[in-house]
Amino acid sequence: MKLWVHASILKSAFANAADKKADDDTSNVRPLKKLDSTCSNKSSVSSDGLSTRKEEWVWVLSEVIAGSTQDLFATYAHNSVTSPKRNNNNTTAASTADATLTIRVLDPENDYADEVIKIAREHINMVDGGRGVLPANTFEENQALPSDLTQLTHLHEPAVLDCLHRRYQLPSGWEMYTSSGPILIAINPCRMVKALYNESTMKLYQRHGELLANGGRTAHNNNNTNDKVSSSSSSPPPPPHVFAVADSAYRGMIRGLDFARNKKLIEEKKESSALSNQSILVSGESGAGKTVTTKFLMQYLADLSRKVHSDHTATEINGKSSIEQRVLNSNPILEAFGNARTLRNDNSSRFGKFIEMRFSDRGRLLGAFIDTYLLEKARIVGHTCGEQTYHIFYEVLAKGSLTEAMRREMDSEEVRHLWML
Repeated sequence: MKLWVHASILKSAFANAADKKADDDTSNVRPLKKLDSTCSNKSSVSSDGLSTRKEEWVWVLSEVIAGSTQDLFATYAHNSVTSPKRNNNNTTAASTADATLTIRVLDPENDYADEVIKIAREHINMVDGGRGVLPANTFEENQALPSDLTQLTHLHEPAVLDCLHRRYQLPSGWEMYTSSGPILIAINPCRMVKALYNESTMKLYQRHGELLANGGRTAHNNNNTNDKVSSSSSSPPPPPHVFAVADSAYRGMIRGLDFARNKKLIEEKKESSALSNQSILVSGESGAGKTVTTKFLMQYLADLSRKVHSDHTATEINGKSSIEQRVLNSNPILEAFGNARTLRNDNSSRFGKFIEMRFSDRGRLLGAFIDTYLLEKARIVGHTCGEQTYHIFYEVLAKGSLTEAMRREMDSEEVRHLWML
C-alpha cells in the first residue's frame, strides 16, 4: 500500500530514530537533512533576467513495509470523535496509540529517498490532528488518468495535486484542463499546444453541446440498455476544456429563455433574467492564463451567436464588422491600456474586469458591457526592475507608429519622460 506522508513527520520520525541510535552508543549517525514543515519558496534568476520561483513539495510518496494502516487511520477517527462516551474503551485507545508503521520513501527527489523509517502515533498527531498520513491513489501503468477529480478514490490535497501533476506531464498537452465537478482547473502549459483552440476543436464542443441539448447522452452515461436514446446517438464526451464551460453556460442561457417563452413569462423581466442569466468566474494567480482564457470564452460564445445570426455573412461582405467581431476586437484595446510586462508574465492584466455579454431571446449576441476596476496606477510612473509600464506607451512610441511631423509635435518634456519608462 502506498501513502502520502507529510515531510515534517518524516523529519521528526527520522530524528527520533537517530537520537535513539545515539543513546544506544552506536557509531556515527548520518546527519539529519533539514526539511521544513511548510512550503518554502526558492527564488532564482533565469537566463533572460526574470526571477523564477520554485515551491518545495511537502507531501512524500511512500510505501508500507510493515504495520497496519487501519490502526493508524482508526486512531485518527477515534481522536476525531468529540463525544466523551467514545473514550470509555481505554484498551482500544492504548493499543491504537502504540501503533507504528514502517515505510520506505519512494520519492527519488526527497532527502530521505529509499530510507526505511518507523512512524509512531505521536508523529502523526503533529500535523492537523492526525492527518499527516493519507492513503494514495493507485494508477495502473496503462490506466487512463481520471479527467474529473471527483472520480478519485481518495480525495485530499496530495491526491488532487498528484493527479493534476500526472495529467500535466502527459505529452499531448490537452490534459492541462481537469474537471472537478462544475469547476474547470487549468494549468498553464507555458507552450503552444497543437489544435487546442482551433476551429475544428470549437466545432467538436459545439456538436457535443448540441447533442446534449437535443436529449442525447454521452457514452459514459449511457449504461441503461433500455434507454430510449439509441446507442448510435451516444458519443464519448470530449476532454475537459474552456470551450465546454462556455458551451454549458450558453446552453443554460438558452434553456432559461426557452422556459420563459414557453411559460409566457418573457414580459416578466425579473423572472426571465433569473432563469437565463449565466456567470463564469475566471480566477488565478499572475501568469495562470486568466486573460487568454477570457478571450477564448468570448470567442466561443461569439461563434455560437453567429449560428443564429443569419445575416452576419452579408454584413461582413458589405464591409461592416459583425457585432461579434467588434466585441472580440475590444480585447486588444483593453490590453494596451491595462496590461504590462511583469517578472512572471509578459502580458499581465494589471486591473480587474467584469464583462457582460448581452444576447437576444434567440441567443444572438447584441453587444457587451465591460467594467474595469482596481487599475494599478502606480505603474505609470514607476515599476520594478525587469518589468515595464503599460503596453500603450511602447506602442505609441514604437518606430513607425508616428510620422516625423507627429513626433515633432510631441517633442516636449512630458513625452521625453515617457521614453524613460
